[in-house]
Amino acid sequence: MNLFLQICIQGLMLGSMYAILTLGYNIIYSTMGMAHYAQGDIMMVGAFFALDFFVTMDLPIYVAIPLSVICNVLVMLVIERLAYRPLYSRSRTLLLLCTIGVSTVLRNAAQLIWGTQSFNFPTIFPGDIIHIGEVYLVPQNLWILGVGVVMMLLLNLFMKKTKVGRAMQAVSMNRSAAALMGVNMQTITMITYGMSAGMATLAGVMLAPIVKVYSTMGVSIGAKVMISAVVGGMGSMPGAILGGLLVGLVEALGGMYISTTFKEAYPVVLLLVVLLNRPQGILGRKKVVKV
Repeated sequence: MNLFLQICIQGLMLGSMYAILTLGYNIIYSTMGMAHYAQGDIMMVGAFFALDFFVTMDLPIYVAIPLSVICNVLVMLVIERLAYRPLYSRSRTLLLLCTIGVSTVLRNAAQLIWGTQSFNFPTIFPGDIIHIGEVYLVPQNLWILGVGVVMMLLLNLFMKKTKVGRAMQAVSMNRSAAALMGVNMQTITMITYGMSAGMATLAGVMLAPIVKVYSTMGVSIGAKVMISAVVGGMGSMPGAILGGLLVGLVEALGGMYISTTFKEAYPVVLLLVVLLNRPQGILGRKKVVKV
């Protein structure tokens, strides 16, 4: 039982970061109507920025993280301007293929700049192991889980209580109507991509001490983000949180009680189970198309 609780906390910690990444993915999906395949690699670039600022330049973490977010947001905005924006009026399939191409370019660029080796990232939240009865808790895991919860709450407040957040929701519901009501689509687009990149950077910094930093770290994590989005319901913000947490729990519990060899396969099994029983995702809504 004690081991089970520890594994659940580990799974929730991972899941909270998957949830943050999935929220960023769903923000783009719901606002722009496109699946952003490069979300995991945007996270990877942000983690490398943090590595440079925090480790190489030896800046304090409270300086390194904001600088990493700013740099990664700028990278994302350049990608949006040069790669995505010319294709908005074209087929969504073409736009999806473009995101796959961007993902490949980012990985190769990272290999050219930082190399193919993996880098250790120092512990952000040091501290002694906490003993609660026979349960052993690592402070870093608790901090990461706490950061994830706070980020989810802040995003929820932003979307519901701010003018920009309400405008983004309006765009996700009806893009044409939002434009007719005076919503600046270009501004909302830039904010959408910027928020997604910022959230990906924060998740990358939180995960870096656990998984290390390397050029292909976004591949497996990006796949889990897409699985989380589908499991929870594409475009659903509560679904993104639920999907991310479930993927983290399934991965941790499967790795402990079945085998770590198939650790990457457990989220796929979860995806298949959900699709067979509820194709629109757990919290997703069925779309009715009139013909």
